[in-house]
Amino acid sequence: MEEPEAPQEYVVFPEEAIKYLPEEWQQHLYALKEEGQGVLEAADDNLKILNRLVHAFPTMASLRYIQHRLASTKFEASMAALSILAIKILHAANTFGTRVITPN
Repeated sequence: MEEPEAPQEYVVFPEEAIKYLPEEWQQHLYALKEEGQGVLEAADDNLKILNRLVHAFPTMASLRYIQHRLASTKFEASMAALSILAIKILHAANTFGTRVITPN
């Protein structure tokens, strides 16, 4: 059986203190810092993508609802029917807080 790894200990000290360390240690610490920044940049990109996806979900839900309502609506090609359809679209969009741009 493998033994669980002991938790790593982290030491935090100001960057200004590095200049008092031996040159060899300074180089090692700066290399670790650069490596950590690279990892954080990659994680930041992934988090930005995830954030965009999370914010898109409510819009997708409202668009699916609108599509369902439109697909289940009986429609005849007349001006009265078009007016009623436009009102239903605006009502469905407003139900979910979706911004609808109307022509002037």
